Amino acid sequence: MTDLLTMSQVVTLPSVNLLPPEIAAARRLQRLKLGLGVGVVVVVTGVGLGYMALTGSVSAAQTDLASTQQAGATTQRTIATYASVPATFQAVSAAQEQLSQAMSPEVRWSYRLNELSLSTPANVWLTALNVTKAAPVAAQPGKVVDTSTAPVGAVAFQGAARTFDDIAVWLEKTSSIRDAKGRPVYGNVYLTTASETPIDNTPAVTFTATADVTPAAFSGRYTTKAVK
Repeated sequence: MTDLLTMSQVVTLPSVNLLPPEIAAARRLQRLKLGLGVGVVVVVTGVGLGYMALTGSVSAAQTDLASTQQAGATTQRTIATYASVPATFQAVSAAQEQLSQAMSPEVRWSYRLNELSLSTPANVWLTALNVTKAAPVAAQPGKVVDTSTAPVGAVAFQGAARTFDDIAVWLEKTSSIRDAKGRPVYGNVYLTTASETPIDNTPAVTFTATADVTPAAFSGRYTTKAVK
């Protein structure tokens, strides 16, 4: 049969759109509305999430601000508590300055007498010691007075020794007494009298001597490290 189609032939049928145009337009409008609806939901959801995030950030910022304000108030109260500290330090500093000025000429004679006893030879005995304070050095017009080396006092000694040579040794040792800085404590150590006077039928020499007390005798414990 010549009018039959073979297996290898393809039959193409014509496409006919039987859907009315109004229905197709309505379907397109419906899809557009659906898409717009989905878009609106997405936008609203995004706005809501953004608002929540912003609200959370504002709340956190307010919490931080309150905490900072509280810490600032605590700091202010602490500062107010120690407001008197600078005035206290100033008062202490002024008192220390006054103490330093008042006690700067202090001589600790307990240490000085110990030095004298250690420097006195075995054959010499001190029987009396009299200390006097030197008068202030009078200022002279146009002349600068060096008070760092001027005597601050004088001391008069009475004692006894076996021989005159023992007295000479004592004078030398007394002149050699130094402070921690190597300055002489006694200046112008001078023998004023000496005479042979037996003591308990033993030959001996009684003597008197004088010496200046120099500024090196000051203890310095209220201004510098004390001299001991």
